Amino acid sequence: EAAPDQYVLATRQERFIYYRNVLEPSIHYRFGPENSLSLLYRNNLYENENPTVSDSVENYISPSLVYWFSARQGIRLEYGFTYGEFDNSPDLRGHMGRGRYSYRFGPQSSVFFEYSYLYRDFQDPGTDYQVHNPTLGIEYAFTPSLLATLQGGYYRYQPKEGSSEDGFSVNASLTQRWARTQFTL
Repeated sequence: EAAPDQYVLATRQERFIYYRNVLEPSIHYRFGPENSLSLLYRNNLYENENPTVSDSVENYISPSLVYWFSARQGIRLEYGFTYGEFDNSPDLRGHMGRGRYSYRFGPQSSVFFEYSYLYRDFQDPGTDYQVHNPTLGIEYAFTPSLLATLQGGYYRYQPKEGSSEDGFSVNASLTQRWARTQFTL
């Protein structure tokens, strides 16, 4: 899974010609120094000349809310709905929910608890599944524009048919912001 607010496109290492068109408008409304409402829509069209690869169209919509109750305590709530149509495989409807509670120790460091839920509902003969992923994390700002995040937790993958899987999840990132650019590793 990509980091929050990021989308990673799949790559193919074959010689067939393919076309991908991604339209992703969003609107962001600030109603306080750190409080915001946002809405993102994505239309992802994929067509491949390889007859074994399924052409697809993804439509995704995601509202989110960031709200700080005080200078030390805040939440982030996010929902995502995906509708995917595939030529050679089952279509899907997906739901994603994520909630984060953050507590700041000061201007440089904070800790957070995050819970993510993912549900994928495929048309027959696809296998539906859900993933639960609670995590704990820490963020530290080395400078006002350089932020490090370390997050770890435990996930549980539960298919409608078959056996469940679980394991550890880890996310680490380093983000540098400039006036018009942001770089994340």
